[in-house]
Amino acid sequence: MATASSSPTSRLRRALLGGGLLALCLVAAVGCGGVGYFLDQGNYNQGHRAYERGDCATAIGYFDRVIEGWRLIDFGGYVPRALGEKQECLTFLPAVEKQIAGDASGAVVAYDDFVRSYATSPLAAEARRQVGAMFAQADPATLISREVCDRLESLLAHELIPQPDQTLPLLFLACGQVYTADGNPRTAYDLYFTFMTDYPDHPLVAGAEAALLANPIACENTSALKSNAAIAKRQDFLPSLYFGCGQAYEQVQMYADAIRLYEAFLHDYPDHGLAEAAKAALARALVADAKASGAGEIAAPERSGSTDSASTLVVIQNDSPERLRLVFSGPEARIEELGTCGACARYSLVGPAFCPEAGPIGRYMLQPGEYEVLVEAISDEGVTPFTGTWQLGEGGEYYTCFFIVTTLGP
Repeated sequence: MATASSSPTSRLRRALLGGGLLALCLVAAVGCGGVGYFLDQGNYNQGHRAYERGDCATAIGYFDRVIEGWRLIDFGGYVPRALGEKQECLTFLPAVEKQIAGDASGAVVAYDDFVRSYATSPLAAEARRQVGAMFAQADPATLISREVCDRLESLLAHELIPQPDQTLPLLFLACGQVYTADGNPRTAYDLYFTFMTDYPDHPLVAGAEAALLANPIACENTSALKSNAAIAKRQDFLPSLYFGCGQAYEQVQMYADAIRLYEAFLHDYPDHGLAEAAKAALARALVADAKASGAGEIAAPERSGSTDSASTLVVIQNDSPERLRLVFSGPEARIEELGTCGACARYSLVGPAFCPEAGPIGRYMLQPGEYEVLVEAISDEGVTPFTGTWQLGEGGEYYTCFFIVTTLGP
């Protein structure tokens, strides 16, 4: 039987041919890889330079050539680098687009988002440069939105507020106005407080002061404002605060708070230009507070004589064992105290038919007119106060007395 066979020479020829083909393939692979390497290197380097300039639109084009290019082997490791820098650019581009579109506050927020995610990227420096340029080209207040204001701490931490000592006061003032308009006076108060504490000599501090005085949260923090040296030393700030807050509380019928602030005003600033107005306001608030708390009613006294002038004389005798406060709120304000009657006692159920005329007497010259009057015991909070409307005529003298009657009721 015949069998196929090959000679040693033919086997050697085939081996050499196979080896040659393998060598040719290796050369081809190396050649193709070399070409791909140089293409990747060129595209990546151009993309990287554009990326470092902040020109992400151009950079992404070059990075895509690297990412989408054909190669057997990524000799230079350019693909992952292109992918990483392209992703940074895709995050960076929305800020650029907002800036180009004229949405400055949106761009600031987007740049902050980028730096938060890529703090060490070369694009972070470009983000800071762009934000700085926007601040330099416009009044910082024009860059303000609620979103920017909510990020002040983040912007500062990411170094996105250029020249903070100059820019932050402007941002505090502008953001305070934003929060006030948005119905968030507490955050606005914090910004105005910080402005006046940290920048007491700033040219715009008067604006922050006016805004703080108009902020209702300031009325809740009078002690903190008084204890702040930078704020308290400002001329007329605390008197204006006490008086304005007293009026604000009075308008919403929070009379106890109004009284507290009017009394603080008169105690600390008795010679201030608004002292008389504060006294009138205090008298008015004391009467209103007594009425709101269920005060009894006292009739106007009968005329008992005449004076030698157009003024009215009111004579009041304290026939009670308690110290009295007498408040007249009308054409003028008077707040007086009348000492106790040591020889007087409280009456049970029924008072005397006539004034006992045993206690100390107060004589008060007043301008004629209609007065709201309050009489209250200030040495015993358990005694019900009394109020009344008195018409005091010109040149008239009026006499009345007060005593205490205990009842069985609550």
